[in-house]
Amino acid sequence: MSFNDLLSQFAPNSLKGEIIESISQEPQLSAKQIHSRVKINKDVSYQAVHKALTELEQGNIIQKDGREYSINPEWVDILIKRLNQIKLNHTGKIEKIKLNKNSAIPQVYKFTSVSDVSVTIAQLLNSNILTHNKDLTIIGVFNYGWFSLKSTVKDFIALAKVLANNPNAIAIIQNNTPFGRWILKQYQKINIKCLPIGTKVAMKEDLFINGDYLIEVKLTKETKQIIEKIYNKISNIEQLFKEFALRKEPEMDITVTITKNPSMARFLRHEFETIYKNATKK
Repeated sequence: MSFNDLLSQFAPNSLKGEIIESISQEPQLSAKQIHSRVKINKDVSYQAVHKALTELEQGNIIQKDGREYSINPEWVDILIKRLNQIKLNHTGKIEKIKLNKNSAIPQVYKFTSVSDVSVTIAQLLNSNILTHNKDLTIIGVFNYGWFSLKSTVKDFIALAKVLANNPNAIAIIQNNTPFGRWILKQYQKINIKCLPIGTKVAMKEDLFINGDYLIEVKLTKETKQIIEKIYNKISNIEQLFKEFALRKEPEMDITVTITKNPSMARFLRHEFETIYKNATKK
């Protein structure tokens, strides 16, 4: 469904908009109950309401359980994501990061969730905020590889599609773990250039290079131990869902530091591109 289709349900005084409003305020309503609520503000027949309900159900906007209707949570998620993307495009603000692009002082952000860090950094890289839409290679150096523990494959692919538009992106995972190997395969599927897992480049912390910016992700010793335990236990997406679908992910101590340093970014980008070229010649 296109965004126009999503928004059309909220047209002023529209029947479908009235229906969605009624169900959102009081879920699990029957068609007759919905009709009685809608006709308070709108002169409409039961047949028209029933037809609109059928169309909304076919569009996966509402769902039916027996005789009762409720809002489809997946439709809500899609709507929120699209609206957040519009907000991002116009404000340049990521949900967890409010970046001052003109500051030469390192900007520090604290996180307690691997999923929050993964999604936030992906949003930041995909937004082109740091590059102003210039084609500057994104470099990612990881100790273990980044993937949201609570996110779905669908969410990852949606974010990764934008990142994949940068054909020169390079990813390096220094530690060889079962889950890290699976993550590397996902990176390769979206055409990110990857060095063999376990390649060491003498980087103590995880680092992203994007435009003139360095994004350093620092984990405490305790957090690294938690990550290593998880990444050695899990080897595929099924095990990830089984482990975290119904269980809260462990709380961690993660610091993200974003620094604008054009000369260092240029130097490190050149170094890692050279490492990649030399490795692929072998």
